[in-house]
Amino acid sequence: MKRLFLLLTLVSLSLFTSKTDIFAAKKTDKVLSVTTADLIEMNLVQLKCSGLTNDFAKEKFAISPDITITKMVRKGPYLDISTKEQFKEGVIYTLTYGKTKKTIGLNTTFLVEQRFNDMYSDKKMGYTFENGNSTFRVFIPRGIKVNIVVFNKYDDENGQVIEMKNDGNQVFEYSQPGEMWGKYYGYQIIERSYSPGNFIPNMPQDTIFADPYGKINASNNVFPAKYRTLIYDDSKFDWQNTKTLGIDINDTIMLESHVRDLTAHPSAKSKFPGTFKGLIDAEVGGINYIKKLGVNAVEFLPLHDFANTEPPYKIAQNGIRNVWNVYSRNYWGYMTNSFFSPETYYGSDGSMDSKKWNGTDGKTVEELKTAIREFHKNGIAVMLDVVYNHISQYDVNSLKLIDYDYYFKKVEKTGCGNEVETRRKMVRRMVLDSLKYWMNEYKIDGFRFDLAASHDVKTVQTIYDELRLINPKVYIVAEPWGGEGASTKADFKKIGWSLWSDEIRNSIRGGNNRPTGPGTSFMLGTANNASGLINHWKGTTLGNPYQSVGYIESHDDATIGDIVRILSGAYSIQNADGSINRIKNLEDYLKLNPELINASKVGATALFLTQGPIMMHLGQEWARGKVTPDLTKYGIEELDNKGKLGSSSDNVVAFTPTPNSYSADNETNYINFDHIKLNQDLFNYYQGLIKLRKSESLLGNAKPEQVTILDNANKNSLGVIIGDKIIGLVNSDKTNKATYTIPTGKYKVVADKNKAGTDTIREVNGGEIIVEEASSIILIKL
Repeated sequence: MKRLFLLLTLVSLSLFTSKTDIFAAKKTDKVLSVTTADLIEMNLVQLKCSGLTNDFAKEKFAISPDITITKMVRKGPYLDISTKEQFKEGVIYTLTYGKTKKTIGLNTTFLVEQRFNDMYSDKKMGYTFENGNSTFRVFIPRGIKVNIVVFNKYDDENGQVIEMKNDGNQVFEYSQPGEMWGKYYGYQIIERSYSPGNFIPNMPQDTIFADPYGKINASNNVFPAKYRTLIYDDSKFDWQNTKTLGIDINDTIMLESHVRDLTAHPSAKSKFPGTFKGLIDAEVGGINYIKKLGVNAVEFLPLHDFANTEPPYKIAQNGIRNVWNVYSRNYWGYMTNSFFSPETYYGSDGSMDSKKWNGTDGKTVEELKTAIREFHKNGIAVMLDVVYNHISQYDVNSLKLIDYDYYFKKVEKTGCGNEVETRRKMVRRMVLDSLKYWMNEYKIDGFRFDLAASHDVKTVQTIYDELRLINPKVYIVAEPWGGEGASTKADFKKIGWSLWSDEIRNSIRGGNNRPTGPGTSFMLGTANNASGLINHWKGTTLGNPYQSVGYIESHDDATIGDIVRILSGAYSIQNADGSINRIKNLEDYLKLNPELINASKVGATALFLTQGPIMMHLGQEWARGKVTPDLTKYGIEELDNKGKLGSSSDNVVAFTPTPNSYSADNETNYINFDHIKLNQDLFNYYQGLIKLRKSESLLGNAKPEQVTILDNANKNSLGVIIGDKIIGLVNSDKTNKATYTIPTGKYKVVADKNKAGTDTIREVNGGEIIVEEASSIILIKL
């Protein structure tokens, strides 16, 4: 009985204690904690809180010094505090609250942002020679003391140091009588109104940097690369009455190409390989090859001065240890240093020899202008691939030294570092000044904007409006993704830009940009997705036909040739035992089997039947492969994926196709023109399609209502009638024919399984037309 009583007593005490604890917990007051306090307007502070209740007034919030709170509004876990006085830049503000007077500092970055966004000057920047005076101007948003340093020679360690004057709008100026042609200069910030963080790469805060508006920079092949701006008169070039061509964008067939790809290989037969001069003098490569192919526009990978040299591989230097780029190079050029200077490595005396200076005499300017002039003489428009969304990471970059917070976004989303903030008025102005300079001084016909979605909508609109005032037919093409996503495809479409169409690329080639094994593709007849071509053939994918730039290969990722070799199983990236399958005979690898020749022709025809402009990548016309050579001759270490090839951009494995060749200044990228004969039949076919498209305005210029789609039960086949004149029929199915009924009348066949062009292959009558397996037919009504 005692034990029972004791047990009941314990249970009772336990229950009582539990109830007491529950009651006490319910009565415990929430403890307020302010985690962030941000100024979001001139008179508005926003607090992020935990433990915030509707009874927040009792917390006795106060802001010092000298700020009067006029109103507080709760929004969930946030508390908005309005104030009578406006906050001032440079003052340290503190919020106190609660019975214990907890404190937290106010984040007043908004004040700097507001000032940044309002800053503007319309003065000419850089070096100008006007009215007998040499004047230098540079915009330094938070500079206090800025010097210009003038050098007699590009490699002088010391120069004449002159303090510049602030005009009151943070434009620092210096002027002196007379011209200064042939001198070199840079700027140096001695004192700032803030303390910048560490630069990447590490460098002193007073490092001398090139003029961001410099028209030609001499660059030194060291890491980090350094630059001096040459004072050079670029106004005396003889254009020989040439001008931009004004080819309608719908009629353009753009060839994306790198200067060195076109000219560096010995088979190009140039006395100046890898240069602007080589574009003109090459007997086989360069402009002669482009003329032979027949395209009417060339789109050069970046020609703006860029950082060629990247950090040494696996060696820690200037705060960076490179474990990704075995070449320690940038080849493509998507690491811009200057938006105004051309790349001096492409000058006739350009070199990547260690510690050598390039661009010391300015003749690169003349050589590039000469190349453009000759392209125009031969009816070939010149476009530039421009990179305004980010700048170089591994050199002495002017914009980073001037003011990182001003020129770049707080959160970087390009994957390249240093995402440019075009919302700032002076940044937007610099981009526009650069574009206009290249149009006016170099007579550029158009631009392709790298990762264009990084740019804000106002900048996108301003580019469209102001460039068309100079040339109403200027080509303005977006790579409509990447970066912050400040602009969307819908924005570009509404404003009037043209866009790279990854939709048509994926419909024809397949969506795998870097395949590692067999897969499906319309070209190969394995995707059952011919209907995916309909909107592209009608020209309705992105609004007006001119707004969709059709392509199936670009510089990015694997080539179309390598993709079909891998997707079809003609090449496997690994052997049966899992080891890397290294290509033993390059020519055997490059030569397509009949099945892949047919598939490549079908893919080309499907592309050339799209409305709007067409873009090809150099070498697509013969299914080039980008195969990494023997690396031992370069002293380069392989980088693979744990003994496998993989699909990483940085993988460099000898005798294998590379998934991305951005760093390879060698035969991985250079066109070996002797290899074209391996797939001569495919080259001839592309050549014929180009000639045909240029001769028929309806191929590219037809309106949607002029296009009728011919469907078929075979899901790998599709047909189209354009303007009641041209009929295109494609069938990628390797085992089944496709049958179509076409309108009555007489037609000439200008393209079939074997050949394409403007010549009549044979004549046929309307009615039933059978398209053979893995083939195409284009007919023109007589």
